[in-house]
Amino acid sequence: MAVYLYRSNNNTILDNRFSYTLYGINLQNSHDNIVANNILEHSIFHGIGMSVSSRNLIKENNISITREEGISLEKSEYNRIYYNRISLSGEAGIMIENSGRNSIFGNYLMKNGVGIYIELSYLNIIKNNNFVDNQKDAFFGGSYLNTWFRNYWDKWRLPLPKPIFGLQGIPWSIIGIPWIQFDWMPRLFPYVGEGK
Repeated sequence: MAVYLYRSNNNTILDNRFSYTLYGINLQNSHDNIVANNILEHSIFHGIGMSVSSRNLIKENNISITREEGISLEKSEYNRIYYNRISLSGEAGIMIENSGRNSIFGNYLMKNGVGIYIELSYLNIIKNNNFVDNQKDAFFGGSYLNTWFRNYWDKWRLPLPKPIFGLQGIPWSIIGIPWIQFDWMPRLFPYVGEGK
């Protein structure tokens, strides 16, 4: 593991390069940290992971070639995942599990197993992200009240709401009912700026 924060707050992890690690950067029970402008490649598990961690800013990192997730959130709230470039993650570019009220904004998700995977999570905002050449752009399971808005989907060329397919039910993994959420105003061209 390259960096591990446990019950550690108000740190900045900036301008590093981590290669060939089990985990790149891991935050557990850690809050109000900044993880920015790092390069993480060839992680066996995830590039950046958060567990029971809140109010962190994960910004402008370049994460590539991970066996599982590029960025993973578990039981974490009020985090900001902004302007990261995530590619070639085996399972998901961004995995959100049992987590709520996170903001996923302006990320570039390319050639991942799933671009963004949301499980048992709520009230997350997924906005202005670019989904390019993923095996599946997005999936959700047992997740409600998440907002998808103004994302770019490379396989969607219509000026109409973009359907996002998932499963609902309790437990959704056993009694899965097909369900649809929507990006109500998808972009027809990739998002490139800092605007809203």
